Amino acid sequence: MSSTTHRVGRLAILSFCFLAGALLAPIARADVLESAQMLPDDTMVMLSIESVAGLKAALEKTSLHALYKDPAIRPLLAEAEEKIRKDIAEGVKEFWEEMEVDNPPREIPAPQGRVILGLSVIAPKRDSNASEDDLPPDPLVRFILLADMGEQLEPTRQLIRSLSDSARDSGDTIKRRDIAGIQMDIVEPGEDSDDPVVAYGLRGSRLLIGLDFSQSLDHIESVARRLSRTLPGSLADKPDLRRATRMLGEAEVFTYVNADAVRSLVAGMVPDKVKVERMTKALGLDNVTGLASAVRIAGHKTQNVSVKTLIGVEGPKRGIPALLCPASAPLRLNDRLVTRDAIGFACANYDPPKLFDGIAKMVMEMVFLDLNVIAQAPMAATAQEGGQPPVHLRDDVLAQAAAPLFVTWTMDKPYTELTGLKFLMGLSLRDGDRLDAALGRIHGAFLGSDESLQRELLGRTLYLFPDESYAEEFEET
Repeated sequence: MSSTTHRVGRLAILSFCFLAGALLAPIARADVLESAQMLPDDTMVMLSIESVAGLKAALEKTSLHALYKDPAIRPLLAEAEEKIRKDIAEGVKEFWEEMEVDNPPREIPAPQGRVILGLSVIAPKRDSNASEDDLPPDPLVRFILLADMGEQLEPTRQLIRSLSDSARDSGDTIKRRDIAGIQMDIVEPGEDSDDPVVAYGLRGSRLLIGLDFSQSLDHIESVARRLSRTLPGSLADKPDLRRATRMLGEAEVFTYVNADAVRSLVAGMVPDKVKVERMTKALGLDNVTGLASAVRIAGHKTQNVSVKTLIGVEGPKRGIPALLCPASAPLRLNDRLVTRDAIGFACANYDPPKLFDGIAKMVMEMVFLDLNVIAQAPMAATAQEGGQPPVHLRDDVLAQAAAPLFVTWTMDKPYTELTGLKFLMGLSLRDGDRLDAALGRIHGAFLGSDESLQRELLGRTLYLFPDESYAEEFEET
């Protein structure tokens, strides 16, 4: 592995440290669309930390932070916290040693302003002589990190000089080039190398780090030019992103996935265009415009974290987007299922038969297989004497269950290890007697009439799954 490849990995570590350090640094509120204006419209994923100061303040308002500061809890966390701090310190030390930087700073400078991460993945050009049976070449990654260093500007300058000097001493080719007024240090890959081109530099207080496995500077140059002026063809021009930012509202962290870029990658990687189009349409992804997610911390006094996600769809919802649309009805929870010792619960307003029908439709359109037939085949064993037909898995079981789906869980105190973890799942029923009869026939057909696998409770029969000892006994007989 070349020295450039090693340095790419180290630069990725450095970029992660910048991003992690941003979570502890104060900045002013920045609009999501301003972040998106910095990135080209072919960017696949954007992550924007809009107000780190607000994020830090919000984290301190959560009950989790209060628990972290609780004197009664501190002894339980002290050992783990010390280990994490030690691992971080050792990681930073190893980073400087591998980079061969003389007199490194005690800490990697953390951003003091807005932080933007842009990720693009593109399909490489296929060899014109390659057949359709040949595996496609690996996709090419483009990575952009923008960070306002603020008061950490001078330490950042010193760090850049140290990294460039270290790269030169190791024999790497470092060129300095003016790109849209930014003095960028460029690490070029060697001849016949698969390593990316890496560029980094400062414009004012803003640090730009770019990495491109296509070995072209065009993408990085496009971002550099957007730092000084607004240019057409940015991610902010997408109507889907504009609608999402308006609907999701205030958030500490915002993420956007560009569906057009994802489809372009898939189309460029798979030679069978007809098959790709059929499967994309079956999954309902052909008219998806994007996915946006907003994370709000302590937005309400009863909330620690709130995550809102929107999937943009142009036209009717089909496939996966249709499945993800919950039933339009209020959630009605049975309080008796949430016991005092429960440490959490999850609830979803999804209807089991509608989920099954939606999945079956997608499977049929993608691979021309009837999921109903496949699921029904094992049910032949439930047919009974007198011509009684077998249990119909879809109609007799799934169709008798209804929304909402509910899961709650408990575990042993003091909750430091996953001991005594227990789950309870419940759902509403349409016809309990019909479902009970169907489950009894399925249980009897596959597990026999073993009374040890049944319990009576409140006039109902509970059917138990066999444990390992039962399976071993079954194999012996």
